[in-house]
Amino acid sequence: MNNFLTILFMVIIGAIIGGFTNYLAIKMLFRPYLPIYVFGKKLPFTPGLIPKRRAELAEQLGKMVVEHLLTVESIKQKIFTPQFRGEAIRWLQDKLKQYQYSDITVEEAIGKLGFKNAQQQLEAKIVNFVSTKASSWYFDNKNASLHEILPSKVSEVVDEKLPDVSDFILQKGHDFFTSMEGKKQLEKMIEDFFKDKGMLWNMLQMFMKNEKLVDKIQPAILQFLKSEGTKDFLTELIRKEWNTLKDRKVEYVYEQYELEKVVAPMQRELINMLQLEQYLNMPIGKVVEQNADILNERIIPGAMDLFFDGISNNVEQFMEKLHLQGIVKGQVDAFPVERLEEMVLSIMKSELGMITYLGALLGGLIGVVQGVIAILV
Repeated sequence: MNNFLTILFMVIIGAIIGGFTNYLAIKMLFRPYLPIYVFGKKLPFTPGLIPKRRAELAEQLGKMVVEHLLTVESIKQKIFTPQFRGEAIRWLQDKLKQYQYSDITVEEAIGKLGFKNAQQQLEAKIVNFVSTKASSWYFDNKNASLHEILPSKVSEVVDEKLPDVSDFILQKGHDFFTSMEGKKQLEKMIEDFFKDKGMLWNMLQMFMKNEKLVDKIQPAILQFLKSEGTKDFLTELIRKEWNTLKDRKVEYVYEQYELEKVVAPMQRELINMLQLEQYLNMPIGKVVEQNADILNERIIPGAMDLFFDGISNNVEQFMEKLHLQGIVKGQVDAFPVERLEEMVLSIMKSELGMITYLGALLGGLIGVVQGVIAILV
Protein backbone atom coordinates (compact mmCIF):
# COMPACT_ATOMS: atom_id res chain seq x y z
CA MET A 1 0.00 0.00 0.00
CA ASN A 2 2.83 2.36 0.89
CA ASN A 3 4.52 1.58 -2.43
CA PHE A 4 1.33 2.53 -4.33
CA LEU A 5 0.99 5.78 -2.45
CA THR A 6 4.62 6.60 -3.13
CA ILE A 7 4.19 6.02 -6.86
CA LEU A 8 0.90 7.96 -6.87
CA PHE A 9 2.53 10.83 -5.04
CA MET A 10 5.40 10.83 -7.53
CA VAL A 11 2.96 10.78 -10.47
CA ILE A 12 0.96 13.70 -9.10
CA ILE A 13 4.06 15.75 -8.38
CA GLY A 14 5.54 14.94 -11.79
CA ALA A 15 2.29 15.79 -13.62
CA ILE A 16 1.98 19.11 -11.79
CA ILE A 17 5.60 20.01 -12.50
CA GLY A 18 5.39 18.92 -16.18
CA GLY A 19 2.09 20.69 -16.86
CA PHE A 20 3.09 23.86 -15.02
CA THR A 21 6.48 23.93 -16.75
CA ASN A 22 4.90 23.78 -20.24
CA TYR A 23 2.26 26.33 -19.25
CA LEU A 24 4.95 28.64 -17.94
CA ALA A 25 7.04 28.16 -21.08
CA ILE A 26 4.06 29.14 -23.27
CA LYS A 27 3.38 32.19 -21.15
CA MET A 28 7.04 33.19 -21.27
CA LEU A 29 6.81 33.45 -25.05
CA PHE A 30 4.97 36.74 -24.50
CA ARG A 31 5.38 37.67 -20.84
CA PRO A 32 6.47 39.73 -19.23
CA TYR A 33 5.93 42.40 -21.87
CA LEU A 34 8.65 44.62 -20.45
CA PRO A 35 11.99 43.89 -18.73
CA ILE A 36 11.88 43.61 -14.92
CA TYR A 37 14.66 45.12 -12.84
CA VAL A 38 15.57 44.27 -9.24
CA PHE A 39 18.15 46.43 -7.51
CA GLY A 40 19.10 47.83 -10.90
CA LYS A 41 19.70 44.38 -12.42
CA LYS A 42 17.49 43.02 -15.18
CA LEU A 43 16.01 39.66 -14.34
CA PRO A 44 16.81 36.81 -16.75
CA PHE A 45 14.15 35.90 -19.33
CA THR A 46 12.53 39.31 -19.11
CA PRO A 47 10.90 40.50 -21.21
CA GLY A 48 9.34 37.43 -22.88
CA LEU A 49 10.88 35.80 -25.94
CA ILE A 50 8.68 37.47 -28.55
CA PRO A 51 8.80 41.02 -27.05
CA LYS A 52 12.57 40.63 -26.67
CA ARG A 53 13.02 39.47 -30.26
CA ARG A 54 10.37 41.76 -31.74
CA ALA A 55 12.86 43.71 -33.90
CA GLU A 56 14.35 40.51 -35.33
CA LEU A 57 10.86 39.06 -35.83
CA ALA A 58 9.75 42.19 -37.67
CA GLU A 59 12.87 42.09 -39.87
CA GLN A 60 12.38 38.42 -40.74
CA LEU A 61 8.66 38.85 -41.41
CA GLY A 62 9.45 41.74 -43.75
CA LYS A 63 11.95 39.60 -45.67
CA MET A 64 9.53 36.67 -45.79
CA VAL A 65 6.75 38.83 -47.25
CA VAL A 66 8.99 40.38 -49.91
CA GLU A 67 10.99 37.26 -50.81
CA HIS A 68 8.33 34.55 -50.55
CA LEU A 69 4.80 35.99 -50.33
CA LEU A 70 4.39 39.25 -52.25
CA THR A 71 6.98 38.61 -54.94
CA VAL A 72 6.99 40.13 -58.42
CA GLU A 73 6.11 36.74 -59.89
CA SER A 74 3.22 36.13 -57.50
CA ILE A 75 1.74 39.56 -58.20
CA LYS A 76 2.00 39.04 -61.96
CA GLN A 77 0.39 35.61 -61.68
CA LYS A 78 -2.51 37.09 -59.74
CA ILE A 79 -3.06 40.42 -61.48
CA PHE A 80 -2.02 39.90 -65.09
CA THR A 81 -4.61 37.28 -65.98
CA PRO A 82 -7.56 37.51 -68.38
CA GLN A 83 -9.92 36.91 -65.47
CA PHE A 84 -8.56 39.80 -63.39
CA ARG A 85 -8.51 42.10 -66.43
CA GLY A 86 -12.13 41.20 -67.19
CA GLU A 87 -13.14 41.92 -63.61
CA ALA A 88 -11.38 45.30 -63.72
CA ILE A 89 -13.11 46.22 -67.00
CA ARG A 90 -16.53 45.20 -65.63
CA TRP A 91 -15.88 47.23 -62.47
CA LEU A 92 -15.10 50.34 -64.52
CA GLN A 93 -18.14 49.76 -66.74
CA ASP A 94 -20.37 49.48 -63.66
CA LYS A 95 -18.87 52.70 -62.29
CA LEU A 96 -19.53 54.38 -65.63
CA LYS A 97 -23.23 53.43 -65.48
CA GLN A 98 -23.56 55.38 -62.24
CA TYR A 99 -22.94 58.60 -64.17
CA GLN A 100 -25.57 58.04 -66.87
CA TYR A 101 -28.13 60.14 -65.03
CA SER A 102 -25.74 62.73 -63.58
CA ASP A 103 -26.39 66.42 -64.31
CA ILE A 104 -22.93 67.55 -63.27
CA THR A 105 -20.97 69.03 -66.18
CA VAL A 106 -17.64 67.74 -67.40
CA GLU A 107 -15.93 70.96 -66.26
CA GLU A 108 -17.44 70.66 -62.76
CA ALA A 109 -16.32 67.03 -62.52
CA ILE A 110 -12.80 67.96 -63.57
CA GLY A 111 -12.86 70.83 -61.08
CA LYS A 112 -13.59 68.38 -58.26
CA LEU A 113 -10.38 66.60 -59.19
CA GLY A 114 -8.46 69.82 -58.62
CA PHE A 115 -8.34 71.15 -62.20
CA LYS A 116 -9.79 74.66 -62.04
CA ASN A 117 -10.45 76.74 -65.19
CA ALA A 118 -10.25 73.59 -67.29
CA GLN A 119 -11.01 75.31 -70.62
CA GLN A 120 -8.27 77.91 -70.21
CA GLN A 121 -5.79 75.29 -69.07
CA LEU A 122 -6.60 72.97 -71.98
CA GLU A 123 -6.40 75.77 -74.54
CA ALA A 124 -3.06 76.87 -73.09
CA LYS A 125 -1.78 73.30 -73.32
CA ILE A 126 -2.96 73.02 -76.94
CA VAL A 127 -1.23 76.28 -77.86
CA ASN A 128 1.96 75.16 -76.14
CA PHE A 129 1.75 71.70 -77.73
CA VAL A 130 1.37 73.03 -81.28
CA SER A 131 4.09 75.64 -80.76
CA THR A 132 6.50 73.08 -79.27
CA LYS A 133 5.85 70.52 -82.00
CA ALA A 134 6.22 73.11 -84.77
CA SER A 135 9.50 74.42 -83.32
CA SER A 136 10.83 70.91 -82.76
CA TRP A 137 9.92 69.88 -86.31
CA TYR A 138 11.54 72.99 -87.76
CA PHE A 139 14.85 72.58 -85.93
CA ASP A 140 14.97 68.88 -86.80
CA ASN A 141 14.36 69.48 -90.52
CA LYS A 142 15.51 73.02 -91.33
CA ASN A 143 18.60 71.79 -93.20
CA ALA A 144 16.67 69.25 -95.26
CA SER A 145 15.10 69.98 -98.63
CA LEU A 146 11.36 69.80 -99.12
CA HIS A 147 11.50 66.73 -101.35
CA GLU A 148 13.41 64.91 -98.58
CA ILE A 149 10.73 65.48 -95.96
CA LEU A 150 7.61 65.36 -98.12
CA PRO A 151 6.12 61.87 -98.52
CA SER A 152 6.49 60.62 -102.07
CA LYS A 153 2.71 60.26 -102.27
CA VAL A 154 2.27 63.97 -101.58
CA SER A 155 4.68 64.93 -104.37
CA GLU A 156 2.89 62.60 -106.78
CA VAL A 157 -0.51 64.05 -105.91
CA VAL A 158 0.75 67.63 -106.31
CA ASP A 159 2.30 66.78 -109.71
CA GLU A 160 -1.00 65.23 -110.83
CA LYS A 161 -3.03 68.22 -109.65
CA LEU A 162 -0.93 70.94 -111.33
CA PRO A 163 -3.10 71.00 -114.51
CA ASP A 164 -6.16 71.40 -112.26
CA VAL A 165 -4.43 74.34 -110.54
CA SER A 166 -3.86 75.94 -113.93
CA ASP A 167 -7.50 75.40 -114.86
CA PHE A 168 -8.57 76.97 -111.56
CA ILE A 169 -6.35 80.04 -111.99
CA LEU A 170 -7.39 80.58 -115.63
CA GLN A 171 -11.07 80.09 -114.81
CA LYS A 172 -10.87 82.60 -111.98
CA GLY A 173 -9.12 85.03 -114.34
CA HIS A 174 -11.81 84.49 -117.01
CA ASP A 175 -14.60 85.02 -114.46
CA PHE A 176 -12.94 88.22 -113.23
CA PHE A 177 -12.44 89.81 -116.66
CA THR A 178 -15.97 88.94 -117.81
CA SER A 179 -17.45 90.65 -114.74
CA MET A 180 -18.29 94.36 -114.63
CA GLU A 181 -15.74 94.87 -111.90
CA GLY A 182 -13.06 93.17 -114.00
CA LYS A 183 -13.94 95.26 -117.03
CA LYS A 184 -13.77 98.47 -115.01
CA GLN A 185 -10.44 97.43 -113.54
CA LEU A 186 -9.08 96.66 -117.05
CA GLU A 187 -10.31 100.02 -118.33
CA LYS A 188 -8.63 101.81 -115.45
CA MET A 189 -5.37 99.95 -116.13
CA ILE A 190 -5.50 101.04 -119.79
CA GLU A 191 -6.15 104.66 -118.86
CA ASP A 192 -3.34 104.62 -116.28
CA PHE A 193 -0.99 103.23 -118.91
CA PHE A 194 -1.76 105.90 -121.54
CA LYS A 195 -2.37 108.94 -119.30
CA ASP A 196 1.24 110.11 -119.61
CA LYS A 197 1.30 109.47 -123.36
CA GLY A 198 -0.98 112.32 -124.43
CA MET A 199 -0.45 112.36 -128.24
CA LEU A 200 -0.50 108.56 -128.55
CA TRP A 201 -3.72 108.38 -126.52
CA ASN A 202 -5.35 111.10 -128.63
CA MET A 203 -4.40 109.30 -131.84
CA LEU A 204 -5.89 106.04 -130.57
CA GLN A 205 -9.13 107.78 -129.60
CA MET A 206 -9.30 109.36 -133.04
CA PHE A 207 -8.96 106.02 -134.81
CA MET A 208 -11.30 104.22 -132.40
CA LYS A 209 -13.95 106.93 -132.80
CA ASN A 210 -16.81 106.01 -130.42
CA GLU A 211 -15.46 102.55 -129.51
CA LYS A 212 -13.63 101.92 -126.26
CA LEU A 213 -10.20 100.31 -126.23
CA VAL A 214 -11.28 98.06 -123.39
CA ASP A 215 -13.95 96.52 -125.64
CA LYS A 216 -11.19 95.49 -128.04
CA ILE A 217 -8.76 94.24 -125.43
CA GLN A 218 -11.20 92.33 -123.20
CA PRO A 219 -12.13 89.65 -125.80
CA ALA A 220 -8.46 89.15 -126.62
CA ILE A 221 -7.65 88.57 -122.95
CA LEU A 222 -10.58 86.15 -122.56
CA GLN A 223 -9.49 84.27 -125.68
CA PHE A 224 -5.95 84.11 -124.30
CA LEU A 225 -7.21 82.71 -121.01
CA LYS A 226 -9.28 80.04 -122.77
CA SER A 227 -6.45 78.97 -125.05
CA GLU A 228 -5.09 75.45 -124.52
CA GLY A 229 -1.59 76.74 -125.11
CA THR A 230 -2.03 79.19 -122.24
CA LYS A 231 -3.01 76.34 -119.93
CA ASP A 232 0.01 74.29 -121.00
CA PHE A 233 2.30 77.30 -120.55
CA LEU A 234 0.92 78.08 -117.09
CA THR A 235 1.08 74.43 -116.02
CA GLU A 236 4.71 74.18 -117.08
CA LEU A 237 5.53 77.45 -115.34
CA ILE A 238 3.93 76.25 -112.10
CA ARG A 239 5.68 72.89 -112.43
CA LYS A 240 9.09 74.57 -112.74
CA GLU A 241 8.38 76.70 -109.68
CA TRP A 242 7.21 73.63 -107.79
CA ASN A 243 10.35 71.68 -108.69
CA THR A 244 12.50 74.64 -107.68
CA LEU A 245 10.64 74.91 -104.41
CA LYS A 246 11.10 71.20 -103.66
CA ASP A 247 14.87 71.65 -103.91
CA ARG A 248 14.81 74.50 -101.42
CA LYS A 249 15.76 73.87 -97.82
CA VAL A 250 13.06 74.02 -95.18
CA GLU A 251 14.84 76.94 -93.52
CA TYR A 252 14.61 79.03 -96.72
CA VAL A 253 10.93 78.22 -97.29
CA TYR A 254 10.13 78.87 -93.63
CA GLU A 255 11.75 82.33 -93.68
CA GLN A 256 10.78 83.28 -97.23
CA TYR A 257 7.08 82.56 -96.78
CA GLU A 258 7.01 83.48 -93.05
CA LEU A 259 5.57 80.13 -92.09
CA GLU A 260 5.86 80.99 -88.39
CA LYS A 261 2.72 83.06 -88.94
CA VAL A 262 0.89 79.84 -89.79
CA VAL A 263 1.34 78.46 -86.26
CA ALA A 264 -1.12 80.84 -84.58
CA PRO A 265 -3.97 80.10 -87.04
CA MET A 266 -3.27 76.39 -86.63
CA GLN A 267 -3.60 76.75 -82.87
CA ARG A 268 -6.88 78.65 -83.17
CA GLU A 269 -8.26 76.22 -85.72
CA LEU A 270 -7.41 73.21 -83.59
CA ILE A 271 -9.08 74.80 -80.56
CA ASN A 272 -12.19 75.57 -82.64
CA MET A 273 -12.30 72.03 -84.01
CA LEU A 274 -12.13 70.49 -80.54
CA GLN A 275 -15.12 72.57 -79.35
CA LEU A 276 -13.84 72.50 -75.78
CA GLU A 277 -16.48 74.85 -74.37
CA GLN A 278 -19.31 72.75 -75.75
CA TYR A 279 -17.96 69.49 -74.32
CA LEU A 280 -16.90 70.95 -70.97
CA ASN A 281 -20.38 72.38 -70.38
CA MET A 282 -22.08 69.13 -71.36
CA PRO A 283 -23.53 66.99 -68.51
CA ILE A 284 -21.53 63.86 -67.81
CA GLY A 285 -24.69 61.79 -68.17
CA LYS A 286 -25.14 63.01 -71.74
CA VAL A 287 -21.49 62.35 -72.58
CA VAL A 288 -21.75 58.82 -71.22
CA GLU A 289 -25.06 58.20 -72.99
CA GLN A 290 -23.82 59.46 -76.36
CA ASN A 291 -20.55 57.55 -76.18
CA ALA A 292 -21.59 54.46 -74.18
CA ASP A 293 -20.63 51.98 -76.91
CA ILE A 294 -17.20 53.42 -77.63
CA LEU A 295 -16.50 53.89 -73.90
CA ASN A 296 -17.43 50.31 -73.01
CA GLU A 297 -16.03 48.57 -76.08
CA ARG A 298 -12.90 50.57 -76.87
CA ILE A 299 -11.84 53.25 -74.40
CA ILE A 300 -12.17 51.26 -71.14
CA PRO A 301 -10.56 48.06 -72.51
CA GLY A 302 -7.86 50.16 -74.18
CA ALA A 303 -7.20 52.07 -70.96
CA MET A 304 -6.97 48.79 -69.05
CA ASP A 305 -4.50 47.40 -71.58
CA LEU A 306 -2.32 50.50 -71.23
CA PHE A 307 -2.57 50.32 -67.44
CA PHE A 308 -1.67 46.64 -67.26
CA ASP A 309 1.16 47.04 -69.77
CA GLY A 310 2.58 49.92 -67.76
CA ILE A 311 2.28 48.05 -64.47
CA SER A 312 3.66 44.82 -65.96
CA ASN A 313 6.79 46.58 -67.17
CA ASN A 314 7.33 48.38 -63.88
CA VAL A 315 6.19 45.95 -61.17
CA GLU A 316 9.71 45.46 -59.87
CA GLN A 317 10.38 49.21 -59.67
CA PHE A 318 6.96 49.73 -58.09
CA MET A 319 7.70 47.10 -55.43
CA GLU A 320 11.03 48.73 -54.70
CA LYS A 321 9.44 52.15 -54.34
CA LEU A 322 6.72 50.71 -52.10
CA HIS A 323 9.30 49.41 -49.58
CA LEU A 324 7.06 46.53 -48.47
CA GLN A 325 9.73 45.12 -46.20
CA GLY A 326 9.92 48.38 -44.30
CA ILE A 327 6.12 48.63 -44.10
CA VAL A 328 5.77 45.13 -42.65
CA LYS A 329 8.61 45.75 -40.22
CA GLY A 330 7.06 49.02 -39.07
CA GLN A 331 3.64 47.44 -38.62
CA VAL A 332 5.05 44.54 -36.58
CA ASP A 333 7.08 46.93 -34.44
CA ALA A 334 3.98 49.02 -33.76
CA PHE A 335 1.65 46.07 -33.13
CA PRO A 336 0.79 45.69 -29.39
CA VAL A 337 2.26 42.51 -27.85
CA GLU A 338 -0.92 42.09 -25.80
CA ARG A 339 -2.98 41.98 -28.99
CA LEU A 340 -0.52 39.58 -30.62
CA GLU A 341 -0.69 37.26 -27.62
CA GLU A 342 -4.48 37.37 -27.65
CA MET A 343 -4.57 36.53 -31.37
CA VAL A 344 -2.12 33.62 -31.07
CA LEU A 345 -3.84 32.15 -28.02
CA SER A 346 -7.29 32.47 -29.59
CA ILE A 347 -6.13 30.70 -32.74
CA MET A 348 -4.01 28.00 -31.07
CA LYS A 349 -5.89 27.64 -27.78
CA SER A 350 -6.61 23.94 -28.13
CA GLU A 351 -3.09 23.13 -29.41
CA LEU A 352 -1.41 25.06 -26.57
CA GLY A 353 -3.73 23.38 -24.07
CA MET A 354 -2.69 19.99 -25.45
CA ILE A 355 0.97 20.97 -24.98
CA THR A 356 0.23 21.72 -21.31
CA TYR A 357 -1.56 18.39 -20.90
CA LEU A 358 1.28 16.62 -22.69
CA GLY A 359 3.72 18.14 -20.20
CA ALA A 360 1.56 16.87 -17.35
CA LEU A 361 1.40 13.39 -18.94
CA LEU A 362 5.15 13.24 -19.42
CA GLY A 363 5.67 14.51 -15.88
CA GLY A 364 3.33 11.78 -14.57
CA LEU A 365 5.21 9.09 -16.51
CA ILE A 366 8.49 10.38 -15.13
CA GLY A 367 6.91 10.22 -11.65
CA VAL A 368 6.03 6.55 -12.18
CA VAL A 369 9.59 5.80 -13.19
CA GLN A 370 10.95 7.73 -10.21
CA GLY A 371 8.53 5.97 -7.82
CA VAL A 372 9.51 2.51 -9.11
CA ILE A 373 13.20 3.34 -8.79
CA ALA A 374 12.65 4.70 -5.28
CA ILE A 375 10.87 1.49 -4.19
CA LEU A 376 13.48 -0.80 -5.74
CA VAL A 377 16.31 1.14 -4.19
